Amino acid sequence: MNPLRPRYHFSPQAGWINDPNGAVRVDGLYHLFYQANPHGLVHGPMHWGHATSVDLANWTEQPIALYPEASGQCFSGSAVAAREGRVAPELAADDAILLFYTAHRDGSPYVEDQAIAIADRGMTSFRKFAGNPVLPTPGPRDFRDPKVIWHAATQRWIMVVTHGQSIGIYSSSDALSWQAESEFGRSEGRHGTGPWECPDLFPITVEGSGEQAWILVVGLGQGHISGGSGTQYFVGDFDGQVFRNRHSAETELFMDWGRDYYATQSFSGLNGEDPLAVAWMSNWLYANHPPSEDFRGSMSLPRRLTLIETPHGLRLGQRVDEAVRAAFDPLSVAAGTPATPSSAAYRFAHRWAGEVGDELTLSLFGEADPVFTVRRTASDTCSVTINRGAHPAIAPERGFATDFTIDIIHAGPLDIDVFVDHGLVEIGCAGGLHWFSNIYFPADPAGRVTLAA
Repeated sequence: MNPLRPRYHFSPQAGWINDPNGAVRVDGLYHLFYQANPHGLVHGPMHWGHATSVDLANWTEQPIALYPEASGQCFSGSAVAAREGRVAPELAADDAILLFYTAHRDGSPYVEDQAIAIADRGMTSFRKFAGNPVLPTPGPRDFRDPKVIWHAATQRWIMVVTHGQSIGIYSSSDALSWQAESEFGRSEGRHGTGPWECPDLFPITVEGSGEQAWILVVGLGQGHISGGSGTQYFVGDFDGQVFRNRHSAETELFMDWGRDYYATQSFSGLNGEDPLAVAWMSNWLYANHPPSEDFRGSMSLPRRLTLIETPHGLRLGQRVDEAVRAAFDPLSVAAGTPATPSSAAYRFAHRWAGEVGDELTLSLFGEADPVFTVRRTASDTCSVTINRGAHPAIAPERGFATDFTIDIIHAGPLDIDVFVDHGLVEIGCAGGLHWFSNIYFPADPAGRVTLAA
C-alpha cells in the first residue's frame, strides 16, 4: 500500500484528480464528483469521477460518471436535484439529478459551453441532454464551471459561472432557458494573471443573530496571497439578479491561507444545515509534478461553515465535520514533550496562551524543522509562518518549497486544531477563522510530533 495515500481525504485508486464537482447529498448519501483523468497522472482528457460516502470520512469510489466526447471534455460543474425547483419537462423527471458541466473543446481559441447531464436519483446511470448546450458561450474564452442553485425568493434557478476575471450570473425558470442577469468582480477582491474559476454561491446565517447573508466563493488559479492557486470569498447580499459585496472593493478574504486548498465547492441537498464545503488539496504551480506511483491528488476534509461577526466585519468560520473529526486517531500533545502517533491519520488540539514576544513551533513526521510557527507580535496580533522544504522530485521553479508568513488578528489564547493524514496537513486557528492547508511527502508519515514553546 502506498504510505502516502490518505485515509480520510478522498483520493482515487488510480489516475489524476482535481476540482470537486457536483457535491450533493441525496437520500442521506453524499455524492462527490470530481475532475478525473483515469488513464494518467497528469491533467488530461477530463472525465467526471464519482465517489460516495455515508459519513464524509469513508469514501467508496464509483464508476466514471461522465466521459469526454465530440462535444468536448467534461470540465467542472455542479449537481442539484430537479425537485428543488421547476424543470422543463423535456429536460428531466422530478426525481432526476441534474449535473451541470462545461463542455470544453480544445482549439485556438478553445470553446466552452454549459451543458447538462441527467442522472437517476440513485446516481447509477447518466445521460447527456440531447439539447446541449443549454448556455452557449457568449464570447469570453474562459466561460466555465457552472454552479447552479434554486433561488426560492424569485422562484428561479441561478447559475454563477466564470467570465474571465469576473463571475457571470444567469437565471432560468426551468433550468433549460438561461438569461444573463449581472456580473460581479472586475474591480473587487484579488486578481491574478488568470481567470477566476469554480465559483460558488450560497446563503448563510450570521451566527447568533439569525440574519441572512450570501457567500460568493471564487478560485484564483494564479495570484493567491500564499502563491499559486487558492480560494477567496466575498460576503454580500443577493436578490436573484445582483450580488452586492458588503465589504469594500479592496477587501481580500481567503478560505485558506495555505498552498493547497483550491476549487472549493459546497454541497447541495443539505436541507437547512450549515453549509458544507470541500476543496482540492493541490496547487497548479506543481500539481502535475509531485512524486506518485499510482494516483495523484486528493480532496480536503469537508468543513462546516458559519458566518461570524468579528471586530473587523463578517468572516467565515470553518470546522471539520464532526463525523470526520471522530474518525481520526486522537493524539495527546503537550509543549516540550514529543508524541508519537499510533497511525499516520491523527488529530490534536492545543491552546496557546503566548504573551507578546512568545513563539510556538510545530514539527511533524519526526523532522526537526517546524512546519508551523506562531509568534505573538502584539496583544491582538499573531504572526503565523508556514514552512515546507523543497522536494527532490519537484523542480525548484515549481514553487513547492514554502516559507510564507501572515498576520492574523486575535487577542487572548489561540486555539490550534491540527489534522494530519499521511502527509496532508490542515491546521485551523482561532475557532476556525484561519486555516492553513498544505501537502507534504514525508519519509515517515507517522513520525514524531513536537510542540516547542
